[in-house]
Amino acid sequence: MVPRRLSIKKYEDPFLHSIDDFIINISSITNTFHALHSVIEKHVHASLEPLKKRFPEAFADKKVGDTVTLKAGDTAEHRFFVHNVILKADSLAASYYNFPMAYAIVLKSFLDNLFSDLIRIYLVETPTKLKAFNKEIKYSEVLDASSIEELKNKLIEEVVLGFTRKSHIEMIKFLEKEFDLTDLRESLPNFSDFDEFCQRRNLLTHNNSKPNEEYSKKYFENDNNPEYLVIERDYLFRQSYNILSIGVITSFLVWRKIRKSDSRAVSQNINEVGLSLLENNFYQSAVDLFEFALKNKAIYKDGEFEFIFKLNLAQSYKRIDRMDSAASVIESTNWDILAIQFRICKFSIESNKKEMFRLMREAGQNCTIKLHDYLYWPIF
Repeated sequence: MVPRRLSIKKYEDPFLHSIDDFIINISSITNTFHALHSVIEKHVHASLEPLKKRFPEAFADKKVGDTVTLKAGDTAEHRFFVHNVILKADSLAASYYNFPMAYAIVLKSFLDNLFSDLIRIYLVETPTKLKAFNKEIKYSEVLDASSIEELKNKLIEEVVLGFTRKSHIEMIKFLEKEFDLTDLRESLPNFSDFDEFCQRRNLLTHNNSKPNEEYSKKYFENDNNPEYLVIERDYLFRQSYNILSIGVITSFLVWRKIRKSDSRAVSQNINEVGLSLLENNFYQSAVDLFEFALKNKAIYKDGEFEFIFKLNLAQSYKRIDRMDSAASVIESTNWDILAIQFRICKFSIESNKKEMFRLMREAGQNCTIKLHDYLYWPIF
């Protein structure tokens, strides 16, 4: 299912605000891509209908992108007809392939913007760290500045600008070093896929879509590499979810280093962002976030959140039809000894409506789950 746009929330914490903007941007552009791609695909097929009727054998079992060999008639009228239809189809097919490439470029820029926000917030809140970057200010700029704050902000933006010019690997290494995140790459899901996507995006942008020698050796065997790289719809959606997961998890790792907040505040924010991912149908990204949270027990020293994360992880698995994984998460805990609200959620995930309704009636208005939760919490 295609993600829908997240309702804009106002967070006091700029970190959470940046994460929310990131999710909104990915959701919006994904919706746009899906809608336009479907329209283009429909028109490509429609434009080929005249040829399909005249040459049914040539188009048998063919899809967009396949090579079709026509045995056109010799008459000038026939050749003119075939030429015009193919010209129209080729024009639409170009859009069919070029639009995903444009989307890929925008997709990576959203992640770059999020990482830039993290650096900006970090330097605004800890301006003494600016000394380590050895930035210089011209005397004329000092005279023109209205305040020290203006000069500080100018230096921060110069550091951020330098960060945005780094490659994706250099960005990750910068974050690892600056925030002492030695295991950052190991903590990020499908990092190798992300690395391949960034390399492909750079080749599309700077090498006329042609794979270079380094890329070919790494991703193609026996010199079986194509002349041009393309980006297909399913590949692009998979990378959207992957980039979303990488951005959100990196943000929380950096956030913990800077904020040094109590574990309950960290847990609450992870859970809220995870629910936003679920509400927007970014189920795989929700899986990645809740798996990350459960693997890092320092995040949820408050035991209640371990069970909340497990319930939300199980429902995330359920949404992507990984029923065995959902069942495994549920079976890892003895829910019978927990509060009634946990058992209600457990039966909801198991689709055991009889027991769920029985406990709902038993809990009544004294339950921490209120009417609003039953209406809007994705678990129900």
